[in-house]
Amino acid sequence: MLNLFNLLFPPQCVGCGKFSRYICASCAKKARFRDQKCPECDRAAISGITHPGCRRPYGLDGLVTVYYYDHVIKKAIKLLKYRLVSDCANELIGLLPDQLFPLSIQGFVLFPMPLSQKRKRWRGFNQSEVLGRFLAEKLHVQLVSDLLIRHDQKKPQADILERSKRLQNARGIFALKTRKLPDKIIVFDDVYTTGATMKEAGKVLKRGGVKVVWGLTLAR
Repeated sequence: MLNLFNLLFPPQCVGCGKFSRYICASCAKKARFRDQKCPECDRAAISGITHPGCRRPYGLDGLVTVYYYDHVIKKAIKLLKYRLVSDCANELIGLLPDQLFPLSIQGFVLFPMPLSQKRKRWRGFNQSEVLGRFLAEKLHVQLVSDLLIRHDQKKPQADILERSKRLQNARGIFALKTRKLPDKIIVFDDVYTTGATMKEAGKVLKRGGVKVVWGLTLAR
């Protein structure tokens, strides 16, 4: 049932402008799926599983990235990120294929990438957590959001272009919020660029005792 807001301000497709949904069926078909890559060497990898020769004690065990960060996907993520249109989050997650992972995710929990308190106060919400609520329901896994504390960075990652500088900027930004950690975690974020932030989160979680850490992002 449409609520009053949707009756007065009907959703408009971010791709073509048609009044129907935030991502209409026609534009959804234009979203480009990504081939999976090893999170360490960035070369092609079956189902995103980290190559045996690339494995590190505290590295990601694999990474799944669904879409290219362009066209309708990019516009939809920005609509959520800067205008908090939660219905758009629901539609984004609804587009995802039912089978995202090459392995059973039974026993995994979903952990949305946290924002620093300063960033969260400025934005008013964490877009990855908003998306994560819908995603956890789709995947039939538990959502946990209180595993790590994120400290302020010297400079926002989005303002840094060089990969090496992004990696350096991400070092030390996370600390454990609890010692009671699950064995298997999927770290989720909306957009993956160099992976510096996600890898740092995975490293801290594994040092804390987590046995398996996978990354999952909507777009790259």
